[in-house]
Amino acid sequence: VANYVARWSDEDTLTSGTIFDNGDVGIGTDNPQYLLEVYGDATLNSSGSTTDVTLRLEAAGTTKWTIRNDTQVAGGTADTLTFTSAGAANVSINQAGNVGIGTAAAANLLYVYGGNDISPTNAGVGQFAVRGNGYVTFLAMDATAAYFGHNSSARSLVLMTNETARLTIAGDGAATFSGTLISGGFFGNGSGVTSLNATNIASGTVN
Repeated sequence: VANYVARWSDEDTLTSGTIFDNGDVGIGTDNPQYLLEVYGDATLNSSGSTTDVTLRLEAAGTTKWTIRNDTQVAGGTADTLTFTSAGAANVSINQAGNVGIGTAAAANLLYVYGGNDISPTNAGVGQFAVRGNGYVTFLAMDATAAYFGHNSSARSLVLMTNETARLTIAGDGAATFSGTLISGGFFGNGSGVTSLNATNIASGTVN
């Protein structure tokens, strides 16, 4: 059959194979739309239990990304799927379902490793960020503290339980508690504490 790569069906008979070649190569299809198109399942297998299987993505002969079944992860879990560039693991997924960003050794369901201390800035920079309509909510850690916040003066920061706001901090820093204060002491900064409903204070003092 035209454009099919021939194969020997037995020692005496040459017949059409399953590989179609009209400039684009199709396996399992006679209408490939790309240089190589596989119709159906495909498997990349290694030569041994400790040999990695790697798919490389290159540009002009230079490897930009590799996708690898990393069988021997130093400090992590073997048989981890890693997406790497410049030799570093950018994203990894181990067989327990843990996802690592910046690491091949994810110890939790989501583990983000930045490798450097990052102090939050007005741009909302941090090790982890969620960007909304022009503003950023961030998690950051530096040598001094851990930070959770955002970079919008017009938005509040709200902590919730059971889908209900319990602590709301406005953009100007004013805090509103919706529950009962039961800590040993409650401390405010000068005029920052303007009023409290005494019935909502189970114990403790206001200074």
